[in-house]
Amino acid sequence: MRFMLLLFALYSSALYAQGRTSLDLFAATGFSQEYNSFLRSNGFLEGRQILQVFRAGAGATKVLGRHFHLRIGLQYAQYGFRFQDRLQINSPDQGDRRITFDQRHHYLETMVGLRYQIQTRGSWSPFVELGTNAAIFTHATAKTTVEPELTGLTIGDDNPDGELFNALSFVGRAGLGAEFLVSPRLALYTMVGFQHHLTKIHANPEARILPWQASVEVGGRIFID
Repeated sequence: MRFMLLLFALYSSALYAQGRTSLDLFAATGFSQEYNSFLRSNGFLEGRQILQVFRAGAGATKVLGRHFHLRIGLQYAQYGFRFQDRLQINSPDQGDRRITFDQRHHYLETMVGLRYQIQTRGSWSPFVELGTNAAIFTHATAKTTVEPELTGLTIGDDNPDGELFNALSFVGRAGLGAEFLVSPRLALYTMVGFQHHLTKIHANPEARILPWQASVEVGGRIFID
């Protein structure tokens, strides 16, 4: 909570500096995986795969000068992994099946970042962005499926216990994109972004779990001054 208040205070003071201010909306989709010391030490790396995830949020950006923009926001973000393996059936008439286990970690993140934007003569402006997030864990979900479906077999979705996860973790992020100025009041942008947990998310001291997410973000900026 103190960290969030500090970010808000820093940004509020920056609003009084010279430069335009915009309100931002954005959404992104991409893939996630994680470094997991527990699975690695037990030899469960062969069946792990990337998992499609989503994030979205809103915020504000302050133009600090010709090239630098200060960005702050709040976003919902997903991380996780997929595990696939063969399910061997004793009965010969059933055949082999493929079992898939998806686990997602859901977070509410406060964002602060610095964007370096190259001004061009046209409407397009490329930029690079670096920042950090304070990630508040909300819940985790899990889903297990068997393909083709197996008659007489019921598999329930056993969601992980939220107490197994740390309530707060920190995320580093980086992005490379371009902005298109539609009008003096509106700009659209797209960005390829990468987010990686800097602190472990699991409460077990023997498990070092650091999820990452690679995504394509699209958004809009409405200038209010």
